[in-house]
Amino acid sequence: MICGNGRIDGDEKCDDGGLGGCLKDCSGEARGYNCTGGTQTSPTNCTAICGDGIVVPPELCDDENQGSCLKNCSGPSIVSKVI
Repeated sequence: MICGNGRIDGDEKCDDGGLGGCLKDCSGEARGYNCTGGTQTSPTNCTAICGDGIVVPPELCDDENQGSCLKNCSGPSIVSKVI
């Protein structure tokens, strides 16, 4: 088993090739990510969960949908820049 190679090997639950969406021991998804898929020949696909209050790449802002971040978590909203 080689954790981080982008393939599900042995008892791995998540392996995105070391991109950060999976735990370093490949036992599951990292906090702030939703991961799906992954086989012996293809990596797990992980995306950041926008609106959970945890800023993880590629997010630049995540305020749990309180209005100070853009809806896609790509940065602060114009309102929060003015305040």
